[in-house]
Amino acid sequence: MGSLMISLASGQGLLWPRMCIVCGSEATHKAKTSFTLTKNPRYYLVAWGWTKETHAIPFPVCRKHKVFCSLLDLPAKWGFIDSFLFLLFAPALFWIAFVLLLAFLLGIKGDALTPFSVGSAIFFWGLAFLFLIFATTIKPVKIALIKESSIKICIKNEECFRAFEALNVENIIKDKDPSI
Repeated sequence: MGSLMISLASGQGLLWPRMCIVCGSEATHKAKTSFTLTKNPRYYLVAWGWTKETHAIPFPVCRKHKVFCSLLDLPAKWGFIDSFLFLLFAPALFWIAFVLLLAFLLGIKGDALTPFSVGSAIFFWGLAFLFLIFATTIKPVKIALIKESSIKICIKNEECFRAFEALNVENIIKDKDPSI
């Protein structure tokens, strides 16, 4: 995985190679990579509130990877708090529906329902947790850092990274700090 700090001050925008960032074939569609900052969390008497600032950058993909990249971008688009709430509540709804389905349609009741209930809870929460981890680790293009007039982009595909680097060579920021 390669990463670059790119200056956005030129107004030219980012130049992408005409290949799918995932597989390297001809790009016919666009997907987005997002970075969401959660700001200003507030607690009211019975509700929570927060402000989100989302930055998104389109990148080229082929037809078969468009949906894949869109799904992987969901946790980044939601932000930390919304992703955490997804991890808590989405599996709970699926779990309740599954247990009710077992109880009413199949007639499973009492102690006989316990193993199905525990197993399905582990399955649904584990699936949501794996989705969030999977989406953040294998995402083909990530926004790692945003500053006032620059952005750090990480690209998994080495061939596409080199092509991206060559197209944006005049906007690359070289800094002494290796963390940037």
